[in-house]
Amino acid sequence: MKTAFTAGAILFALISAALWFWSARLRPVYPMGYLSGPPQAIVDVINLQSKLNAWAAVATGLSVLCQGALTLY
Repeated sequence: MKTAFTAGAILFALISAALWFWSARLRPVYPMGYLSGPPQAIVDVINLQSKLNAWAAVATGLSVLCQGALTLY
């Protein structure tokens, strides 16, 4: 029973990391309250935030794999 719960936790954590990565890779929506488009500083910050979120999702997925390997073996 413990193994089933461990495997379930690993599976759900990997699904969570995958969905997080997917959401971070979607094209960001920029505020359009400006006639010439958003300022470049806002675009740069939003793009950086998306990249950092994607890398955080990857790190979370790797962490889950390592924890699962230690727990199951």
